[in-house]
Amino acid sequence: MRTDDGEVLLEDFANGFYLGMRLSIDDWKPHISNPEIGHPLTAILGHCTTMMPEDQRQNALRGQVGEILAQSWKVVPELVEMLHVSIGGARNIEIR
Repeated sequence: MRTDDGEVLLEDFANGFYLGMRLSIDDWKPHISNPEIGHPLTAILGHCTTMMPEDQRQNALRGQVGEILAQSWKVVPELVEMLHVSIGGARNIEIR
């Protein structure tokens, strides 16, 4: 979702992304521990409001981290594309 100013609102996307990850979290573990994947995931999951209590999330986002995360909406489309290229097909999930 975008505002009239073109800003991307990430909470709903991040919550859905995290929910999808949780469906097959074991498949994500090797990728999360890879800094080339794990660090970009932080730019998405930092907007997730269902991963931890809000007070803990806000404490984690204080200072420079919060400032960086506030601007991460600008690069999320590129991050999603990078994730797709980097790990697309790497997951071995059978859909029934």
